[in-house]
Amino acid sequence: MFTIRHGMLEDCPAVQQLIHELTVYQDMDVDRVPRVSQLQEDGFSDQLHKRLFRLIVAQVADNKLIGFVLYYPKYATCSGRTVWMDALYVQPDYRSAGVGRALMAAMARDAIQLSCIRMEWDCLMANKSAIDYYKRMGATDATSSDQFVIMRLNCQLMKQLATKESGSQ
Repeated sequence: MFTIRHGMLEDCPAVQQLIHELTVYQDMDVDRVPRVSQLQEDGFSDQLHKRLFRLIVAQVADNKLIGFVLYYPKYATCSGRTVWMDALYVQPDYRSAGVGRALMAAMARDAIQLSCIRMEWDCLMANKSAIDYYKRMGATDATSSDQFVIMRLNCQLMKQLATKESGSQ
């Protein structure tokens, strides 16, 4: 049995460990996992305008966190309010028990309360089981239907761009 609830400041050490597990699972650079203090500041700052994400966690009876969904409001010029899911993770021993669906359902309830019209996220192309999971839920692959490409600037390139002269070219 598990419980779904909104994350709290004191959950950050366990959530950071879950993020580390997700990063290993995705074969990504574990050195880039946010520090606990960064999670605390970015998600639970006393100043509401500094809160950059929202968090919902899954916990079992012994208060152990077994999964989370991290998301944030996003505004789309073509449609208005949306929610962007950055990460959904459930520990392997608890998969296929409804935990992921329960986390996403809680996020959907929050999105509805925010008057959002949709939820969006990306998924590694190689993660076929996740893609199939989302499709069974009714999600569509917007990569081909919307014909959008995700673009990215790393930190160094952002700094270069920010220091360029502004004004007309």
